[in-house]
Amino acid sequence: MFNEKQKKLVLECIEHFQDWENHMDRFSEPKQKELMFGLGSITVHEPTKKMVELNKIKVLLKPKLPIDELEECQKENELSYYGGRS
Repeated sequence: MFNEKQKKLVLECIEHFQDWENHMDRFSEPKQKELMFGLGSITVHEPTKKMVELNKIKVLLKPKLPIDELEECQKENELSYYGGRS
């Protein structure tokens, strides 16, 4: 897909864009969340759909470190050994 230089450039562009959107107060949008037992509501700032998608792209493009791959392997082994329970 991309070579390492291209991945690094795309990641840098995504991070720069996200910083700009955060600076312009467009990174997240306020949402009203109801509290339990009808105690009222609070305002929570959730990332916009665009930012969520960009974060998914960042995860796909970031190189995995050997320790990350080892941890994933250990989790898979535990799941298979314990029959899907962690």
